[in-house]
Amino acid sequence: MSQTLKWFEEQLPSFIRVHKSSLVNLAHVVLFEQINSREAKVILTNRVALLVSRRRVQSIADLFK
Repeated sequence: MSQTLKWFEEQLPSFIRVHKSSLVNLAHVVLFEQINSREAKVILTNRVALLVSRRRVQSIADLFK
């Protein structure tokens, strides 16, 4: 039986949803870079950069304040 990302997000408190298709472990976020009020990205320990959805920029920015 397959599970949705929403299910994993609820089960794994150290993970955050940055986009509808991306769930990220906070322990692996090296940098949160806010480009402007509507655009941001997270950089992971493996140097992968993931875009943050416009809808989630503010709530994720609040986590890194």
